[in-house]
Parts: sequence; structure tokens; C-alpha cells
Amino acid sequence: MQEVIDYIEEHRKSYEGHEFFSSLLADESLPGEKRLAWGPSVIPFIMGYSDLNKYVFRKSAEEAERDQLQALLNAHTYEEDFRWQWMLTDLEKLGADRAMPLSDAARVLWSADFQHSRRLVLELAALAAGARRTPSSPWSSPSRRSPSPSSRTAGE
Repeated sequence: MQEVIDYIEEHRKSYEGHEFFSSLLADESLPGEKRLAWGPSVIPFIMGYSDLNKYVFRKSAEEAERDQLQALLNAHTYEEDFRWQWMLTDLEKLGADRAMPLSDAARVLWSADFQHSRRLVLELAALAAGARRTPSSPWSSPSRRSPSPSSRTAGE
């Protein structure tokens, strides 16, 4: 488990140093509306992630009782339940609530400009589906572990 935590921490630090965070969001010479103009592009991801938590990652209480990892995952999905509502509140505060026909909103959300956000949700869903089907997956049983990088042979 410590390997996973270390991996996450390493990548968190690299993301924090990304130009998006260090330049755009931190540039106080830009008005807030400009610095947060990217907000609507994450709508498909945030809404999709909400659905993944409810319908893919979260399993029954009976499954969670049998599997400690599933119990932890279920707890996390409940913690994440209201993030999408916070996003809607943030969009309201940004003044992003302009009148738009539903068909136009759908065109915007499913446009090429928003594909990265939609794709991320689909990739997470595919990973979750693959993890559930793979017997050697660390998600399939708390007693099973994937081989560590040090235990792999040179030919792999």
C-alpha cells in the first residue's frame, strides 16, 4: 500500500508544478474569469465521475463486508457524492449560467473541445471493468497483490 501512496504523492507533486497551475491559475494579473475559463470543460468528467462512483465503483454492503478494499472504496464513493453539486455552485458563481437551448449545451459538451474530459471518464470506467475481470488484480481480493516491479524478470 505504501508503494501506491508514494506513487500518488510523486505524481501529485509533478501535477502541482504543471504550468497550468503554476502560471495560469497563479497569475493574479489575469481576472478570475480568465483564470477559471477552463471550468466548463471539466463538466463531463465531474458528472461522469459521479456516475462512476455510484454505479461502477460502489458495490453492495454485503460485498463490502466480504472485501476490505471494497469497503474502503465504498466509503470513498460516499465522500465524493456531492462534488458535482459544488461544481454547479462554482459555475453559478463564475456567471457561467447563461441561457442556452439544451441541444446547444449538448453540442458544446460533446464537442472536440471537451473530448479530453469525456475520454477520461471512459478510460476510468474501462480500467474499473478490466480490474474486476482480472483475477490477479489487486482489486479482486485484498489478499492478492500485483507483482512488485522488483519481482519482475528482466525479460518482462
